[in-house]
Amino acid sequence: DSIQKSLETGDTERKFINTYSIYDQRFNRILVTTLKTLTDIQAKRKRLNALHFRVAIIVYKYNNSKNIPWNPADDGFVFSRSHLDRRLNLVDTVREANKTGGHFATDDEMDTFISQDDL
Repeated sequence: DSIQKSLETGDTERKFINTYSIYDQRFNRILVTTLKTLTDIQAKRKRLNALHFRVAIIVYKYNNSKNIPWNPADDGFVFSRSHLDRRLNLVDTVREANKTGGHFATDDEMDTFISQDDL
């Protein structure tokens, strides 16, 4: 309706710029909201994945120390035994390296790092 009036009066440029600006602002708000939602969901998933990994490591180490066979999938974990072994070796290497270099990472940072997908 307002576009038709603009066409009739010949004021199409001003109306186009105004309409474009409104749509651009709406689109940007939707994009920012969507990105924030995605970031929040990813952060929650990473924290949960790190927690699951820490629990899997605790159970894995316990079962290994008692020579109890254990399949992580039987308890609902998505980590394989070989994945846990590789990550535990990496953690041991990082801890050993930290003794000489003075660099460190927090437990949360290490949990997040070692629980991520294989590189």
